[in-house]
Amino acid sequence: MRLFILCMMVLFFICPIAFTYEAEREYEHLSLWYSHTQLRAGMNDMFLVLGWFPEETDMLKDMSTRVIKDLDEVSSFLLAHTYSKDFKPFQDYMLEMVAMVKDIYTDIDSKDPEDYNRAFDAFSVYANDAAEQFNEYLMNETELGMPEEGEIIDSLTVYESSFAHTADDAQQYQDAIRLMDDEKFDEAFKIVEEMYTQYQDGPFHDALAVAITDCLERIDSEVIIAEGMEDTEFSLYVLSEIVEKKEYSPLFYKAFYRWRTIEQYFNHGMSNMSEIPNKMYNEKRWEIMKVIHGHLIDHPHDTWAWDQRNLLMILPIIERGGPCGNTALLHWGQLYTDIGHEHEPDDNAAEEAGADGA
Repeated sequence: MRLFILCMMVLFFICPIAFTYEAEREYEHLSLWYSHTQLRAGMNDMFLVLGWFPEETDMLKDMSTRVIKDLDEVSSFLLAHTYSKDFKPFQDYMLEMVAMVKDIYTDIDSKDPEDYNRAFDAFSVYANDAAEQFNEYLMNETELGMPEEGEIIDSLTVYESSFAHTADDAQQYQDAIRLMDDEKFDEAFKIVEEMYTQYQDGPFHDALAVAITDCLERIDSEVIIAEGMEDTEFSLYVLSEIVEKKEYSPLFYKAFYRWRTIEQYFNHGMSNMSEIPNKMYNEKRWEIMKVIHGHLIDHPHDTWAWDQRNLLMILPIIERGGPCGNTALLHWGQLYTDIGHEHEPDDNAAEEAGADGA
């Protein structure tokens, strides 16, 4: 029940689709989402011990000490901003939720499991009430309008190709994506790799970089490319370049989702026992969110920027507890297998991405 409530709560911390951008209000909204995501990251770390080693008091003490320190950072982050009257109640909710979890974890190594489980139940009730209150506020403010994932992906091929310097490059990119849809990744790789060397920066460079990594993660044979890097190493390299950008990119969502999934697989692992640095992942995501926030101040009609931000917000943290390992396995399957990719590309849907000033 507690896990269900925590998973559902993220839905209540997304921003509504709109065509005006109130910078201060939206920053407050984003900061509440970020605080909640970091709270969940800390609880997921603690679950490693509580879920598998609840009788190991030394492990409980060490992990709780670390997580409490992280939760203190969340409280400090919330207190560093003065919230408007509309969002002040939700700041208070978040501060109380953090305080409740800290209280549960303090000296947890000497507590009876029945006692801290009752405290978790009380936290779940409080967290659920907070989510309901926040959801009611958002519903009264505006209508949530998240497009379906398939519709977004269908429109992106033509939209991304529009950043090419020439019509021929745009067509080649669309051809490569069709080859990838047909699982002809070797052929697609040759096309996008050749164009990648011609684009040093910019949105089309980012689109090509993402396409290259999608090919590399699906090609069966090992590929050695730039500077002797192997396929996965190169994928992390080019995706991290996008993730670290300080200027807006239409490829932020695609790049972050892939970077985090490959980083977890390549450097940390897919098991329930693996380290899952959600705090670091969330910090990277927060930096991206701030760049998108700045972009939307200047381009409030950029609907794909809105969509990117919302998709980043509802992307769940990597969690433990799966029957075969942590949820990075599911993300890997979504990205690099046929799971969830049954739609056909629609090359006439370019207008659906409708970006202004991207």
